[in-house]
Amino acid sequence: MDSLPLIDLLTEARSYIAKPGQWVQGRSRLQRVNDAVERRDMFGAVLHARRRDEVEADPFAFERFCSAITALNTVVQIEGFADIKAYNDHPKRKHAEVLMVFDVAIARLDGTLR
Repeated sequence: MDSLPLIDLLTEARSYIAKPGQWVQGRSRLQRVNDAVERRDMFGAVLHARRRDEVEADPFAFERFCSAITALNTVVQIEGFADIKAYNDHPKRKHAEVLMVFDVAIARLDGTLR
């Protein structure tokens, strides 16, 4: 599988939580009734980006989703976390650290970080 569509998926997922008010802990997605901004955790952001893939009838959407989760999990496992849910929901986690995981995963895929 070409890494460019995977990079696109991760970049799009990152955009869904790019602002602190778009990120949430303790659940994959949160939308309050009077709030126009949906909040997502790391997994929820990738899941939302995958759903856009499926709308475009991409036969590799599920494979790309699994590869994106694996790429992110690889980054957080280096820091001793089991997966992105555990990393995202850690009580001392900062929004900037979550975005950095996406940045590192993308950089590994595009060859700028080895």
